[in-house]
Amino acid sequence: SCESHFNGLLEHPQYTRPYEFLNKKVPDILLSGHHANIEKWRFDKMVENTKKKRPDLYLKYINNKKTGD
Repeated sequence: SCESHFNGLLEHPQYTRPYEFLNKKVPDILLSGHHANIEKWRFDKMVENTKKKRPDLYLKYINNKKTGD
């Protein structure tokens, strides 16, 4: 699969209908309509996915964050 990068991070998970598929549900936060919370969730998932799948990009992101790049 092809991952795009934003701020050096991998994408957040993408969901569509139905709201439940193969016993996996769309997280409640995404259905809440609270845009600030949704953006925070997406960013947190981007960091989490990058750390898990691409530790090299995660370390680069952390280093850039420390130096303000």
